[in-house]
Amino acid sequence: MKQQFRKTFILIPVGLFFLTATIALTQFKSMPDLVRGLLFGIGIGLVALPFVLKKVKPGGC
Repeated sequence: MKQQFRKTFILIPVGLFFLTATIALTQFKSMPDLVRGLLFGIGIGLVALPFVLKKVKPGGC
């Protein structure tokens, strides 16, 4: 049972980059809570998006 690597899974490393970049920026520069929250939200959304868009094949396991 080999799963096929889909193009949407490239969003996971991009989302992790957003998260780590946000954490690094907050260590060196004070940011408003709105900007920090938006960047965290974008990062978490990009990590979760490939799993939300995952298509289930009809009629089989």
